[in-house]
Amino acid sequence: KFQKTVFPTAPAEWDGRVGKKTLQEMDNRLPKGAAPVVNSTSMSALAEKDKSTSLRWAQAAVQSLSTARAFFASTSGPFNPAAQPPPLRIALLALEAHFHFSTVVGPRVTAIDFISKSYGRAINVLANSQSFFIDDTTSQEALNGTPAHVPFAKGKVNFTPAFRERTAAGQGFGPKCRAAMVLHEPIHITNHPLSSTLQTHVHEGDPKYATNLAAFQLNNAHSYACFAQHCFFGSDTRFGIGRPAE
Repeated sequence: KFQKTVFPTAPAEWDGRVGKKTLQEMDNRLPKGAAPVVNSTSMSALAEKDKSTSLRWAQAAVQSLSTARAFFASTSGPFNPAAQPPPLRIALLALEAHFHFSTVVGPRVTAIDFISKSYGRAINVLANSQSFFIDDTTSQEALNGTPAHVPFAKGKVNFTPAFRERTAAGQGFGPKCRAAMVLHEPIHITNHPLSSTLQTHVHEGDPKYATNLAAFQLNNAHSYACFAQHCFFGSDTRFGIGRPAE
């Protein structure tokens, strides 16, 4: 019907295929929105600056996981996290808060190793960020105002014009919020495709975050950003898109 409308005198074009001419006619009819404003201090350049914070958080997570692994290697029965001395207490409480460790099926040491390897791969992405961080001004996510995203199976962290420093007018994001995003997104690369399902990609402010099983939380990018902060600060801070000013 579209081809008959735009090529009324050319029946040869009515083949039902989106060829070069048909695609051009479709493009001509798309609304032309204004291009997002690109700021030199935003996007991947800003993410490069933020990643030092992300790396510190991730390294704190790895250290806490090492402490927790030693504990689980020698403990198989029930235990009370609150009764343990720090830093073990912090590690155990963080594991329950963000990975719901009490619902792990199988050896707990195996789950610790999975989380540790995921952090290791994410740290590698951050350490080689110039190969993974790119600017994005044209995708639908950029037009929607999504600050950062990983296109499915593309293996690159895309930062859009919405990823910028917080302004007095309340636009953009604070440094801790951005660092959480910078740590969050590499999990979508390293744990693809399991980190991008509706069951696993649950925001830390969503009520489901508190009830999701470990099988899903182990691949939840939000869990990795929040667990790392919990280990670094010693409390459940949950900096991220839900706390844009910080």
